[in-house]
Amino acid sequence: FWALYLVVGKRVRQEVNIFAVFGPLLLFTSLPALAAAYLLGQGLYPPNLEQTLFLLALALFPTVLGHGLQFSSLRGLHPYQASSLALLEPIVAALLAAVLLAEVAGPVTYLGAAAVILGIYLVIR
Repeated sequence: FWALYLVVGKRVRQEVNIFAVFGPLLLFTSLPALAAAYLLGQGLYPPNLEQTLFLLALALFPTVLGHGLQFSSLRGLHPYQASSLALLEPIVAALLAAVLLAEVAGPVTYLGAAAVILGIYLVIR
């Protein structure tokens, strides 16, 4: 499904403004999750304000911003390039963990990050 999303998204981004398509896309793709939550008897509303704010932050930053930027990049990148750049997510997460949570990665993590960055460079150049 991911490859289909990127290939079709590439065609759509050539013709349509991201703001016209991204909102309906997010709504459409959230429907199976809502249906599954309902069928499994899960609560659909967070019980308190703190959890509501946390869920809104999750919706805004990784979903709207992250996927929005990737979908928007399909206008100028090939689908394989956009998909390869998504491999930077764990590296960025590790950097954020170091800055925000003072988590220190080991040398193997840095070696792995370097290998991923080199691989991405070789794919998108």
